[in-house]
Amino acid sequence: MADPLSVVGSAVGIVSLGIQVVHSIYDYYTGLKDQHSSVGHTLRKTDHLLGILNNLQSRLKCRSFRADETDLVVNVQSAVDQCNECIQELQNEVDKFKMTPVEGLCAAAHQLGRRLAYPIRQSTLLKLNEDIYELVVHLSLALQLLEHSTIDRITDSVDDVRTVLDLVRSSQVSFEIREWLKAPDASTNFNEACKMKHAGTGMWFIKSSSFANWLHQSSSFLWLQGFAGCGKTVLCSTAIQHTLRHRRSAKDIGIAFFFFTFNDESKQDASAMLRALLFQLTSQLNDTPRALKELRDKYCPGTPPEQALLDCLYKAVREFREVYILVDALDESPRNKYRQSVLECIQDIRAWSQPGVHLLATSRDEPDIRRRLEQAGCETLSLRNTGVDKDIASFVSSHLRADPDLSEWQEFFDRIEETLIQKAQGVFRWVECQLKALLTCPNSEYFLDQLLESLPETLDETYTRMLQNIPSMYKHDARQMLAILSCAMRPLTVPELIDALATETSENPRFNSKRRLKSLDSIQKLCPGFTEIDTHPGNGVQTVRLAHFSVLEYLESERDAQNGQVAFFKLCRQDANNLMAYVCLTVLLEPGLAECEQQIESIRSQYPLVEYAAEYWPCHLQEGKGSDLVEKQVMRLFLETNGAFDTWAGIHGPFGHFDSKWYHWSSPAYVASLLGYHSVITAMLNEQCGDNFGIDEELLHECDDEHQTGNTALYAAARNGHKDVIQVLINMEANAECLVPGQDTPLNLASDIDPKSIVELMLLYREPMFDTQHKHSPLSAAAENGHTGIVEILLDYMPAVQVHRDYALLRSSTRGHQDIAKLLLDVGVNVNFEDNGDTPLTLSSKNGHKAVIELLLESGANVNGGSFQQPLAAASREGHEDVVELLLDRGADVNGRVDAWTPLAEASRGGWKHIAELLLDRGANVNGHSTILVMTPLVVASRAGKKDIVRLLLERGATAEWDGLTEFYPFVEKDDREAVQTLLRNAYWAE
Repeated sequence: MADPLSVVGSAVGIVSLGIQVVHSIYDYYTGLKDQHSSVGHTLRKTDHLLGILNNLQSRLKCRSFRADETDLVVNVQSAVDQCNECIQELQNEVDKFKMTPVEGLCAAAHQLGRRLAYPIRQSTLLKLNEDIYELVVHLSLALQLLEHSTIDRITDSVDDVRTVLDLVRSSQVSFEIREWLKAPDASTNFNEACKMKHAGTGMWFIKSSSFANWLHQSSSFLWLQGFAGCGKTVLCSTAIQHTLRHRRSAKDIGIAFFFFTFNDESKQDASAMLRALLFQLTSQLNDTPRALKELRDKYCPGTPPEQALLDCLYKAVREFREVYILVDALDESPRNKYRQSVLECIQDIRAWSQPGVHLLATSRDEPDIRRRLEQAGCETLSLRNTGVDKDIASFVSSHLRADPDLSEWQEFFDRIEETLIQKAQGVFRWVECQLKALLTCPNSEYFLDQLLESLPETLDETYTRMLQNIPSMYKHDARQMLAILSCAMRPLTVPELIDALATETSENPRFNSKRRLKSLDSIQKLCPGFTEIDTHPGNGVQTVRLAHFSVLEYLESERDAQNGQVAFFKLCRQDANNLMAYVCLTVLLEPGLAECEQQIESIRSQYPLVEYAAEYWPCHLQEGKGSDLVEKQVMRLFLETNGAFDTWAGIHGPFGHFDSKWYHWSSPAYVASLLGYHSVITAMLNEQCGDNFGIDEELLHECDDEHQTGNTALYAAARNGHKDVIQVLINMEANAECLVPGQDTPLNLASDIDPKSIVELMLLYREPMFDTQHKHSPLSAAAENGHTGIVEILLDYMPAVQVHRDYALLRSSTRGHQDIAKLLLDVGVNVNFEDNGDTPLTLSSKNGHKAVIELLLESGANVNGGSFQQPLAAASREGHEDVVELLLDRGADVNGRVDAWTPLAEASRGGWKHIAELLLDRGANVNGHSTILVMTPLVVASRAGKKDIVRLLLERGATAEWDGLTEFYPFVEKDDREAVQTLLRNAYWAE
């Protein structure tokens, strides 16, 4: 066999040649990048390849190989050898760039033209990219082989996990934005997945061509699909760790991940995913991006809609050269509740067509998921393969020998291992259950034989047997625990679950402190194998959850339901939520709470479940649709005089926290209206309730001018669209036009949320007062939110003069609602109506709504209108190149007004090079500036640190004045010598 040193020397030689050739290509295209935008992608890929080559060369030169690593050396050489042909092809391309002598002036000129055109031909760039991609794959494999001896140790190290957690918990984003965005903490899921990972498992995936392609191929999308319990989440966590290692310290590579979680409501919808991804990526930037600040300014204190989050995420992604997004367990987003919007967001991210965005998703193979992901162009990798089988074998062998409680079976380890591996069929979860069953098996060969010979064939059979083994005296408590864990809105802490189990749920419910379990072990004894304990990595708080998503599916399915013992435990999600609402309300009605004399912290410490109960009982009631027993408890909470309602409002209440302003106005009638409890409102109207619980006159007719809340009962009902409550209150002649300055009327709120029947009801019972001077009138609210049907209704009711004074066209143009804009224009609304200097055309241009822009222009909009900012400047600032071109074609003044920033200055500030080029090509004054803000585009670009724009403006004749130093300061402060030298070379030296 060849000497390892000579083999390594040969590999180093090939890599060195590769560095020389690729460097030549990189240098050549660097000279073209400002002249031809089409070479930018090739240049970035070439730079990435150079980094890999230099890294591999360094490792080969520094690495000393042991005598037992001959196979490793040969495999590295094989991977490098496969690069030889590609390197030679790249060398040939370099040769074609060079001039070769020819005879004759005409021939020389002809050859020069071909030589200059050749490097930027599409076919040339395509061939280069193909060779670069192939080199990246082979060289990355060589790097991975070299790291093989340490890769497992690094992957599973505490430092590696901590690095991931630090990356996504950065404090770059301000506290105010973090508190407002409320991004779910995906690091807790990552941490738990890492704990479940057995050393060395998952490496088949990391070493696969699928993972290598995903890491290095442009705009890659990989879908890992497998059946329940095959280890998808653990594989996702492994991929996150190795993606981090691939990133190393490169600040221009972003990583973000999210784990959908069946037992945590806050981690199940598209908004949660987008907020988590957005927070993680922006945390990796040096400064909070402007887009995120603007998002908060626009939507705080509320949560932005999904489209706004997507738009902001897109802008954050563009701050990086490469972004890796990993999303686990798409199937744990409820199918009939959130999943469709989640999959649509995945498709939207793919539709960005950003070369540097790499997307990885995991899930079971379900029809809706497969259809959507295949439409988005994913590569599919099935987890039913030999790699998973080897991981299971490694897991079983290690677990048997590492668990001290299994040491008594040591003489039978080989037999146990062989049997479990043979029957696992790729399901880690099945193996875990059998190992737990082994712990309870009496220690004799006879009982071991019985256990191994009667192993359940499937996961379902395993769960059936586990339920049958629960002692009869525990069955009712076990069922209550399974039901509670199946519907909990967030993971319950150990003390919270203990109190939930201590609540008796008979027809005479009560909290019984004697039923409190004394330890965590007692919880696990109720349902052995069905629960897991998670420990938060930061605060050490322990929470309890169902052990696996397959447990929830099994309990809610009809499978094995004909078995009487099993049928007792089967769950209906609606019934489970009713049970949990019943438990929560019973805790809140506990007499002991009143004895704490409104000392909130004392209540929380003595009754751990009370905070969860106060926050989530309305959610469980809504999900469960209610029952007679639950309805009775709701009535008690609102109508009894024992202080239970006040205690609830003090602990949490409907507004999420205790606040004296809201507390004063949150009467039972107001809150019942807010939550839509028709039966409670009706009961309050009943004379038998007494004066204490009737609806106060002030809640029907008066506004809270002092606190600026506008909190009438009708306002509360309209806020959430509760038609039946609104009907009752309107029958009592509740004031529908109560308006506190800066707040909405009930009619406005109804227009906001689009229940047409509610708006019609209010208009039918009351003669509406349409205050169009209030910018958020009912018509504006409906127009802004895209509620076409309500706009049509309101236009029928409103006098023409009020329609023409309304801000509706501005609102619909801002949001891009073309159909509503057309309705308003058809009834004669002023197409050039202004608000603070902005016209509908300015606002639609700012937000890039091209269809609305075309409609407005066709309807006579002034293309240069707007006393604050003109449409062209607004579109240039936000980077909407297609809109800029449209406005220029329709006659927009390329230099804008003399008293505002020019369109070129706006484009320069945003760093939109293509727009700046377009404006300059159309005649923009490169040194133009306003009479008020005396800053040229060059000054603006310099202050914003946009070097590409600075270079472009200088090439187009911009003047840098040394006398003022304005352009130089930002780059001097950053020690950016290249930029300073560029400015100095072009500086005008004033006398």
